[in-house]
Amino acid sequence: MPTLSPREATERLIRSVEGMDADDLLDFHNEVFPQDRKSQLDAGADDRRKILDYITRGLEIEEILDFWSVAFPNSYNVHFDDEDRTIHYSELSEAVRSSD
Repeated sequence: MPTLSPREATERLIRSVEGMDADDLLDFHNEVFPQDRKSQLDAGADDRRKILDYITRGLEIEEILDFWSVAFPNSYNVHFDDEDRTIHYSELSEAVRSSD
């Protein structure tokens, strides 16, 4: 089970958002800004920048956990360990994904 510090998890979220296609970015936008849900994103990079600005300002642990499943849909059992202050998650293996 992979383990990350909150900082490492935030950095992975940032890299994920930077590489998202328009559909995934729309899903992520609507998760981050539920009060400003959109059915499509503007053609420019403004929406991506808005999301990245939000993430880089700092996320609470609960937000990291919520956003993780949107950015990494093959992850499950995402949780925070209070004792060692790390985020743990599991990933579906290629064999499991291909059997669906």
